[in-house]
Amino acid sequence: SMQNVDDSYRLIETAKLGCEQAKENLRMMHDRYDSGMCSLTDLLDAQSQWSQSQSNMIEAQTQYKIHETEYLRVVGRLE
Repeated sequence: SMQNVDDSYRLIETAKLGCEQAKENLRMMHDRYDSGMCSLTDLLDAQSQWSQSQSNMIEAQTQYKIHETEYLRVVGRLE
């Protein structure tokens, strides 16, 4: 349904925000690590969070395309 398409689009927007936040956190942790202010474990945790945010974005985009395709098929706009 169109509701699924709309919901999926909102999930992409949320995932985008998560990616931006994880990227900024990773940048800050790199700076802190380079300055000796955090451990390698902290840096690796930030990298893991960034990687997970990227996976979440891919999953959200995939779900959007699935719902969009299903909607187009239902309304007869997809052959």
